[in-house]
Amino acid sequence: MIIHATKKALPLFSYLTPSKDVDEAKIRSNQNPLNSWHANYFNVNRKKMLLLVNDASLYTILIPDVNATRKKELDKLISEALKIQLKADDFLTSLTDPYLEQLGEIEVATGYNRKVTSTSNHFILMLENYIFEERKALSPTKLASWLNEVPVSSLKYVYPFRELKAWLSGEEKPISNKGLVVNGKVKIDKTWDDFSVWQEKSNKVECEELDPMTLEQDYIRHSENLVNGFITYLEKEENLSNKVVRRHADNASVFMDFLMFSVLYTPLGDRTDLTIYFYWLIDKGIVMSDYGFNGQIAALKKFYQFLYYVNEIDAQELKERKENIRNSKEIIFDLLS
Repeated sequence: MIIHATKKALPLFSYLTPSKDVDEAKIRSNQNPLNSWHANYFNVNRKKMLLLVNDASLYTILIPDVNATRKKELDKLISEALKIQLKADDFLTSLTDPYLEQLGEIEVATGYNRKVTSTSNHFILMLENYIFEERKALSPTKLASWLNEVPVSSLKYVYPFRELKAWLSGEEKPISNKGLVVNGKVKIDKTWDDFSVWQEKSNKVECEELDPMTLEQDYIRHSENLVNGFITYLEKEENLSNKVVRRHADNASVFMDFLMFSVLYTPLGDRTDLTIYFYWLIDKGIVMSDYGFNGQIAALKKFYQFLYYVNEIDAQELKERKENIRNSKEIIFDLLS
């Protein structure tokens, strides 16, 4: 197990074995990111809370009160915290035991992965705000579980706990659709389900005729296929840069996940209230600035334009959806002002 610590956090690891070759440690971390973690810390009531973020999945664990005495046994504290966290997040021991057994001795190197470091900084900001608002003692395990359920925008859009499960089980990642131009218009293969199917399932869940837990995997597949189609549209029809495409796709994935959490399932349902969605973004700490909020709005406009492009909605409904976006934005701004 390799831990890449920030310059600030390195003194906490003074009793652990340093990597003999930092550059070689980076190579091994890139080859096997599942065994590599980045570390930083923040203060809670003047006590150091250590935060470790997994390079492969962005899965997070927390070790509280790392003082001069406790850092002498930091290797044991990290091992115990990881076992406890995996159990708290309901991972199967058939997946976690082999992983834990092969981690080996901890070695420490300097941080280098900007994506993971940026995520850890974002998590620390979220934790500091959350702890300040709650103003009470909170379990580090519960705090980490909360972080592991927060959708993270990085090179792709991930939920840390879901991503770690995929890595541990060896699941293959989906491949994006390819777009073809036919008669001057991009051809986008419809690999997602009819929205009417998910509207019917939403109605059954609301009437307690269907357990939403049984729908998760099918919905994730449907959602990923829809977002892949959206990516093809942005790349081939809108001709946007890779950076902008990824940002819009990440934000669309957030929206689709919100629809799952709220058991609405479809972006076209009558109960799809964008005001609630915008408030959810702020409440979960997904959006923390005007820039991020405006990015979500821009992505939603593009997303509904895409649904019109692939004939999922007509011109009148597109107009109504854009008005809904505008009105919901004004309501949220009024609530927050």
